[in-house]
Amino acid sequence: MVDNGLAVSTVMILTQTGGQVCPYLVNEENPADPTRPCTTMEEIRFEWQLPYGSTADGCQTPTQVGLNVPKGGTTQVKLTIHADHHFFTALRHTDIMRLAQPLIDADLNLDGEVTLDELEQVPITVLDTSVYDLSTFPSDLETLGDYIRWTTITFPHYQGDGGCPIRTPL
Repeated sequence: MVDNGLAVSTVMILTQTGGQVCPYLVNEENPADPTRPCTTMEEIRFEWQLPYGSTADGCQTPTQVGLNVPKGGTTQVKLTIHADHHFFTALRHTDIMRLAQPLIDADLNLDGEVTLDELEQVPITVLDTSVYDLSTFPSDLETLGDYIRWTTITFPHYQGDGGCPIRTPL
């Protein structure tokens, strides 16, 4: 994976009885027009090969900052990947919601799979700023593809749910 320039490979299948996809109207003035047509779709797939690597610094848990290795000894580190960050409404871990529908509606061709190419076509303006705190994202956020890039670099966690507040894209 690394030899191919990839940082994360993720496959997610979301199901909901009576679920719908309301594809964004990417060539219209208001791509997220609430009157746009919807299609019943009870399963949607995300299969992404993501080249968005990052470094993480300042990792800590509520009881420990960094990693303490005794002289001449060893210690265990638990690193986990949290793909639910793609559904976060902000780039932080407090006061957020997890919402899937804004990404589901990026299935522009209604084939049951949201691709990275489709996400790159959808302007970030489709996200309701009364729900999404886009001020927590870097200023180069223009498409849902950019949104996925920035949420990906927040995946790593330290010692379970411990955070690493300093993230730098590679």
